[in-house]
Parts: sequence; C-alpha cells; structure tokens
Amino acid sequence: MRPKPSVVHCGRNFVSGARSGPDLHDELVRSGEVRSYRLAEDFLDLGAGVPEALSFWRRASPGSGLARILDRVRRGIKAGWRKSRLLDWYRDRFLALRPGLVHAHFGDVGAQLAPLCSELGLPLVVTFYGVDVSAFLREPRWQAPYRRMFSVAAKLVVLCETARDRLIRAGARVGQVELWNCLVDLASFPYAPRVPACEVRFVTAARFIEKKGYFTMLEALARLLSGGVKARLTALGMGPIKESILRRAADLGLRDRFTLIDTAGTPDFIAAYGKALESADIFVLPSTTGSDGDDEGGPALTMVMAQAAGLPVICTPFPGAEITVKEGETGLLCEFDDPESLAERMSFLAARPEMWNALGAAGSRLTASSFDPDGQTQAMVRIYRRALEAAP
Repeated sequence: MRPKPSVVHCGRNFVSGARSGPDLHDELVRSGEVRSYRLAEDFLDLGAGVPEALSFWRRASPGSGLARILDRVRRGIKAGWRKSRLLDWYRDRFLALRPGLVHAHFGDVGAQLAPLCSELGLPLVVTFYGVDVSAFLREPRWQAPYRRMFSVAAKLVVLCETARDRLIRAGARVGQVELWNCLVDLASFPYAPRVPACEVRFVTAARFIEKKGYFTMLEALARLLSGGVKARLTALGMGPIKESILRRAADLGLRDRFTLIDTAGTPDFIAAYGKALESADIFVLPSTTGSDGDDEGGPALTMVMAQAAGLPVICTPFPGAEITVKEGETGLLCEFDDPESLAERMSFLAARPEMWNALGAAGSRLTASSFDPDGQTQAMVRIYRRALEAAP
C-alpha cells in the first residue's frame, strides 16, 4: 500500500468555498488519500515592522523629482522586506509541517517559492490560472523567475492546451506540464430546461475587467434591440471598471435593458448566481485579451456553471472555451472584439428557442463529465504522485 502524499497549498489568499465552489484542500481531506495543509499570505501581517527608507524621505517636497525617486526607493525596500519576511514565514511553516510536496497556486507564487523549495528539497507543483500564463509571460521581470521555477518544479498544472503550449514555448519541459480541470460545484447548478418568456433573458457573470468583453457585450445588446428583438442582459460581478460599464450602458440607452449586480458584498455567490440562472435563457461571454496581455488562460467557471444548469452559451473562442463549447452542439462562437458578430449570434439563438434545450442539455452532460469534483480531485492526486516520482 502506497503511503499518503502530504501537500501544503500556498497562495496569496483563500476565499470560502461558498463563494468560489469546492475547495481543492477540502476535497483532498475528504477523499482521505492526501494529508493536506493550507497556507495563505494573508494569514501573515507583512506590513508590521517595515522600515522607512531614508530618514529624510518625508522632508522631500511632495511631488518633487527627489520625492518621486525616494518614494521608488522606499517601495523597493518595502518590497524586499516583505519578500524576506514572507519566505522566512514559509520556511518556518514548511519545516514544521514537513510536507511531501508544495502546491503553489498561481505562477507568481510558484516563482517566489521555487528557490525555497530547491533549498529544502521539496517537490514543487504550480497551478496557473490566467493572468499568470498570459500577461506575466510578456513581462520581462517574470522571465528569469519563471525560468528558475521551470528548472525546479516537478509539475506545472494548466487549465487548457493553449496555456500548456505557452509554458513550453517559455522553457518548460513537455513532460512537466499537466492538464487539469478546476473543481465546480455542479450540485448547486442542477439541469433545468429553459422555458421561453416574453423577452429573451441573457445573462453573464464575470469580473468587471477589460478582458471579459463587457463593452462588446453592451454594443451587441444595443444592436440586438435596434433590430427589434425583445431582450435584456443581467451581469453579475465585481471589479474596477464597474462605473465605466454603467456609463457605457447609459450612453447606449440601455438603462431599462441592462442590469448590473455587484456581488462584492455577496456572502454566497454560488447561491446568488444559481438563482439568477433560474430566470435566464442564454449565457454570454465575449472574453478577449486585455491591453496588458491578460486573457482567460482556461475555462471560465461561471460559464461552466451556466452550462451545468442547462443554458446554451455564446462566447468567443478564448483559451479553454473549447473544453465545453462545441460549435452547434453545446453553444455558439462569435468573433473576438466584434459586436456585430456577437449580436448576430445572439439574434440567431434568440429567434430559435427550440435550440436552447438541445444545446443546454448537451452542455450540461459535457460539464458533468469534465468538472466533477470527485473526478478532478482524484486527477490531482495522480498529478501529485507523478510529481513525487519525478522529483529527485
């Protein structure tokens, strides 16, 4: 009988399962096959004791060239102090817990921990989720840390083939990269057939950020309405461009046809989103690549949830969409950054309610087979075992 692997999960923060769906740590503990521990940087107050940079920093005139230079120096010293304290904290916890391997969540966390794992002889597994396998790969400051991580890590876990190819081009070894699907709380999104109402009810759930394609979505909705289609769009999310989205909707005359729900203060997003899906017909997500190079880097889990509930979907062919969106079988694809293309797809599906349940049922079956929490937990256990076998 093989001994149980022991793993410590490391990340910047951890949110409750009620908001994000099943937690990998909790599912591993429940499975009984892994001894799992969880650490997060927000458990540690890294601001305490940070030294001030240069005693005369505050005496510099605000806004002056000297003040700006000294402020950059001060921020650099703080960042170095924070990194040193953080690594000391992780070292102490690793030595106390004595895990068999370390699982870093997000590429930047893995890059930060790679030297420490190498020092302590701990196998490292790193999971990439989006920005860390898109925008970060373009930034010169991450190139050396990523190369060091590639030389140390036993396994690099990605959520789609595009992400795998990107890491390999950046220097990762072919056998080092593993494909995996995140855990989705499928039980909270039971399949239900769609029943047409007097208007077509589109829904989306995505952070209010550039890459989610909100402005394309709003322009497409305006085109749809101008063509005489009775429709409305509800958007759930949170993020920095919320006000810009609302202003654009107002400029397009969509106040009565567009509803934005800020979920920042929602204690149970899963429950709120499930309720919203009950009264929706079609899910829409025209994700794109942000100006900084950030893209999805894997399946959009809110879209997976909508498909589990039986909604047909319309989306762009972003990295990871191909896992659950098969053109004409589980949903429809539109062009990137193209309101006319999206409006055409929305109009086409709105006029054919007889297609909704065929697409929705097929999508629900596909997500059930691809994102089952038990199945993906076992898949991660197998990755851990391969990581332990690959480690020196």
